[in-house]
Amino acid sequence: MQIGTVLIVEDHPPARHLLESFIGTLGVRTLLAANGQEALHLLETEPIDLVVTDFIMPKLDGAFLARTIRERPGLCDIPVLMVSACDDPEHRTMCAEAGASAFLAKPFRKEGLLAAVESLLARPIAPPGLFGHIQTAAC
Repeated sequence: MQIGTVLIVEDHPPARHLLESFIGTLGVRTLLAANGQEALHLLETEPIDLVVTDFIMPKLDGAFLARTIRERPGLCDIPVLMVSACDDPEHRTMCAEAGASAFLAKPFRKEGLLAAVESLLARPIAPPGLFGHIQTAAC
């Protein structure tokens, strides 16, 4: 039984397929996009329950994607898990300000990824401990 649909947005094919492999073990439907532009098309044509996106990508990056999701009626309540190799406080703040519900630093452990995905599928607002006190604004 599928518990939701997760859109995975990652420009690096091996990383994209690793995310798909890990997240797929939860029994969710996964959709794949190589950049924010492809992701926006899927968001407009498919029912999506969670977006897991890389921060740095060509065409439309993860920050632009998250901001666009937050600004669009019908999409603004979809949680966004930002995944990035840049893990410093300034970078995390940029992700939160862009509208990410939670942040996960690369490299990550499978268990950490799955816990974040399960939590965000259960609650659209950032749960404590993932982004701390920073939550997305209501749309």
